[in-house]
Amino acid sequence: MNSVLAASGRKHKSLCCLLVAGSAAVMLLCLSMNAMAQVVDGRQRGPSKPTMKPSLPVMNNSRPSDAMTPSAASSAQRRAAHLKVCGNPQVKCRTVIEFKPYDLPFQMPSNAVIYDTELFYAIILQSVKAPNDECEIFISERDREAAQALFPDHKVFSSRCFESGEVGYSNTSNNAHFMAVYGGMTLAEANRMLTSVRATGKFPGANIRRMRAMINGT
Repeated sequence: MNSVLAASGRKHKSLCCLLVAGSAAVMLLCLSMNAMAQVVDGRQRGPSKPTMKPSLPVMNNSRPSDAMTPSAASSAQRRAAHLKVCGNPQVKCRTVIEFKPYDLPFQMPSNAVIYDTELFYAIILQSVKAPNDECEIFISERDREAAQALFPDHKVFSSRCFESGEVGYSNTSNNAHFMAVYGGMTLAEANRMLTSVRATGKFPGANIRRMRAMINGT
């Protein structure tokens, strides 16, 4: 009886071993089939694409003037163009404002958006010290008129305090007032005018200065 039970136990143990071995084989087979299915599925879908980061918005770096309307372009041209000097007192100056006799006039249109002229050359004839732009010190109108008689086709002008509505001149001292004669738009013209000035013998310290005339609109 004992031998029969022992034999039966050995058969059950062998059967259990076979079942365990079979289960392991089944598990390996399932894993293998799952792996193959993933490979096939991947081939059907194609290679995976890298994840794209969201792109930043493109900044518009163009200036407003890059896309101007015709009227805006015309306005920009008026701002860029400096005003023309009227250097010959024998020729009428086309301007909408009235200049004083001692001013160097320039063409001021009614639609002007700037208030200064092109660069020009002047011959400084005489100057007087006027500390802190002292308004009571300047070249007299009698002296200016006398100089104008010497150069009838070149405007002789003189400076005053640069107050509201007055004409001022760039590249000049704040501590002096001067009298000058228009010398032209080019250095060659200015040198010829300087020769004429020196020929009078009346202005030994005459010198060339490049400047702009402007209106103080404040």
